[in-house]
Amino acid sequence: MKILTKQLLVFAILLAIYTLVFRIGLSFFIGRSAWVLLGISAVAYGTIIAFTAWFLGKSDSQENPFFDLGLRFHVTTFLIWAGVSVGWFYLGNPHEYEHIEDILHPLLIWSVFLVLHTVAFLVTRRNTIRGIHRDDIF
Repeated sequence: MKILTKQLLVFAILLAIYTLVFRIGLSFFIGRSAWVLLGISAVAYGTIIAFTAWFLGKSDSQENPFFDLGLRFHVTTFLIWAGVSVGWFYLGNPHEYEHIEDILHPLLIWSVFLVLHTVAFLVTRRNTIRGIHRDDIF
């Protein structure tokens, strides 16, 4: 199974750009107490990530027939979001009301869901032959 595909690489690059823009907007809106715009930008950020992952994941599954339940995209999202967020916090210009705990708490909760996703992947992988779902072979 190809772990790093063209679609996953494009997704990682776009996600890094989206997350950096979101972090810049987040600090800006927190500094201006623009809570409505902050909420709108958060919904727009989540929506564009979901659409990008769905579009590129669908394209990836057509070129790569292996069954992975989107785990590669989930892990990539986790790593890119964590890297950009921590990088922005330490290297960027976060607002004085932003704290590292605001990044670490979501990562902790997200880690639990990532572990559950990995367990689900390992359980369903037992029904595959060399990464291809049995129903697709027979």
